[in-house]
Amino acid sequence: MCKNLTHISEKTFTISSGAVLSLSALFFIWKSIHWPIIGDASLMHYAVFLMNHGAAPYRDIYELNMPGSYLVEWVVMHTFGGGALGWRLFDLFLSLSATAAMMVIARPQGWGAGFWAGVLLLLIHGRDGIPQVGQRDLSLTVCLLVGYAFLFQSLRKNKPAFAVCFGLIAGLAAAIKPTMLLLAPSALVLVYWQLRKAGKPARGFVLAGLSGLLMIFAGFAAYLWREHALYAFMTTTREMVEYHAALGRRSATYLLLHSISPILPLALGWLVLTLSMRKRPGWEGAHLLVAMGVGMLSFSLQGKGFPYQRYPFLAFLLLIMAMSFAEATKDRRSGVRVLGFAGLAFGAFVLAPISSVKATEADWRNLGNISLLQRDLSSLDEDRLSGGVQCVDSISGCVNVLYRMKLIETSYVFYDEFLFGPASVPAVVRNREKFWADLDREPPAVIVVTAPLFPSGPDNYGKLAQWPQFAAYLQAHYSLAVQRTPMTPVKWWSRAEMPDGYRIYLRER
Repeated sequence: MCKNLTHISEKTFTISSGAVLSLSALFFIWKSIHWPIIGDASLMHYAVFLMNHGAAPYRDIYELNMPGSYLVEWVVMHTFGGGALGWRLFDLFLSLSATAAMMVIARPQGWGAGFWAGVLLLLIHGRDGIPQVGQRDLSLTVCLLVGYAFLFQSLRKNKPAFAVCFGLIAGLAAAIKPTMLLLAPSALVLVYWQLRKAGKPARGFVLAGLSGLLMIFAGFAAYLWREHALYAFMTTTREMVEYHAALGRRSATYLLLHSISPILPLALGWLVLTLSMRKRPGWEGAHLLVAMGVGMLSFSLQGKGFPYQRYPFLAFLLLIMAMSFAEATKDRRSGVRVLGFAGLAFGAFVLAPISSVKATEADWRNLGNISLLQRDLSSLDEDRLSGGVQCVDSISGCVNVLYRMKLIETSYVFYDEFLFGPASVPAVVRNREKFWADLDREPPAVIVVTAPLFPSGPDNYGKLAQWPQFAAYLQAHYSLAVQRTPMTPVKWWSRAEMPDGYRIYLRER
């Protein structure tokens, strides 16, 4: 009798928690389907737009994003379209793929654990706001989850061919962010150790995984060689990445707290449960712990503490917690079972609905300075716009407007952090030389200068003083036509912020 009641109560819990998770996800999707393209996505969209007009990455477009990011962006824009709805659908496709992969990985503890983790990842991602839609770290996180699903199925079904898929997909993740380069080799070393200890042949699995890795890297190298951009990638991009990595770094304490801040109560509960169970992880658990560790390493190496940079760590932590909570609900000890059900209940009945509501607080209608700048540029006569436009900006919206208006910049130097840094830095020297040569060859009729310098400042146009030659060039050949300081805040995530100001300079005729 007691066993029957327990079975009924567990079934009721599973159905009710699944329903709340599903409703929370559907509510968020419904309220966020109209989210626009802003932030980093607009930069990558614009880069692909320029590639479609004959520009080559790294050779013509001075970029610090990796080839994998370009591939993903190109495929999305040619599959879903280049508009906001297509980008939103891609983001939802990523979340759906992550959830499906988590369900495959968590199969020993039941598909519900993977569903729980996948929905929470979707909603935490939603809470991070509109600028995080389709972020590169989300794409690579999904690649890793899908890759591990293939790897686990390869080992479960004794099919080394599936390990090729793991190598390909994990290689794509590393080609999006090189902070993931360690993950695939670490996983294959663990596979070798696992199979050797079990007395099974391991060489086929390892070679299959390595062949997948080599294929993806060889493909990118061949593409860059064809575009005559391999040398530029090995030099210019390396210099830019090294300089960018040193800017705007956060303290270790900040990074640690923000790595788990959305799920802190849940993580503490899981820690208590882990100490209570005192159970060593199996091989699959060890794989997931390694992936979580590499995710935390990636977050720390990037060092800026941006919300999207924690996605690889958070995704695997959520999956590990889900599987631990689900396993605990079947434990003989009542205290452990209570902790397991409590963790799952908190995630489904508390964290999911709260995250869903918080995510929908973002105001997608108010685009702030993006709308203002587009209006100002549209008001200029066609002769001005046809004479060329140049943004001196990084992420403050100018490139977003150029993409919306389908205008091609004079110089393909996107990031002003590489123009206004110390003159002794190789990346700054190289970017200034290209920028200056482009402006000398074809002086733009319009130059837009945004107020801040990403990511370390100064603000309020103080960056102009850090490159006196360019400031003097502006003063000698251009007149200030418009200066905007937006007074209405935008709310693209949980916190309202003032959009950045900008100046429009017109070349004197």
